[in-house]
Amino acid sequence: MSRWNSEKDGKLKSRDARLSGMPAAGDGQPNAGDVSEAAIRKPVRLGRVESTYPRIQVCGVIDQAEAILLAENGVDDLAFPMGPGVRKVDIEDRLARTVIRTIEAPRYAVLITYLKRAEQILHLADKIGALKIQLHGQISVTEAEKLKRLRPRIHLTKSLVVGAFRFDELCKTIVELSPHIDAFLTDSFDPATGAKGATGITHDWEISRRLIEISEKPVLLAGGLNPSNVAEAILQVKPKGVTVHTGVENATGRKDAELVKAFVTNARKAFAQLA
Repeated sequence: MSRWNSEKDGKLKSRDARLSGMPAAGDGQPNAGDVSEAAIRKPVRLGRVESTYPRIQVCGVIDQAEAILLAENGVDDLAFPMGPGVRKVDIEDRLARTVIRTIEAPRYAVLITYLKRAEQILHLADKIGALKIQLHGQISVTEAEKLKRLRPRIHLTKSLVVGAFRFDELCKTIVELSPHIDAFLTDSFDPATGAKGATGITHDWEISRRLIEISEKPVLLAGGLNPSNVAEAILQVKPKGVTVHTGVENATGRKDAELVKAFVTNARKAFAQLA
């Protein structure tokens, strides 16, 4: 059995207990001078995030009804792209916090952020109550190390945008950040718009497969996945999880129950073939 598939050692505290004592949050985004290291060192009593693999993550949660739909259809992680750099705001901070308070382990909320400074990242994560963070910006080794030093129990995933960076650059990111990161995620670049992630397009899966072979940490696959191609992607790339956003949305921009169900079912079947 993979070392990433071990069962949880103990029960996690309830989410309300973990979130009690969190400072009241305003509506604005954190600025460089607003947050100090001392201010974010002990804002939340956290239980350790115990992620088993494989995992299925859906991004761009809009509201409570959508969160319930995803949970009822077997989604493991619900992701919230928020803060500076996000091209489309799906949900406001306060509503996100309300929704996230209802998400219980082993299901988790994930903050997707383009912020690059540890204090700002943790401030935003604490503001909405996320126990997992997906780093989509070009964070430095120094700031990644600081994130883990300030919050050792937080779960960090670093994105690797295929097409935006050369293969050797992505390999360097894996080597340099692995001591401070819990997982990686490969995603797509759209040269037409310059978007890095949330593009709705696939990338060269062979590159992702090679990155998985290099990484000692789990690697998830994202980028243009949908119910029709997710099984093929899993069998070819062999990731430890998959992430989807627009691939399970209908014409209104909301998550579609049938698409979500089909995506999860097809992904689970493919992962079972790899077990």
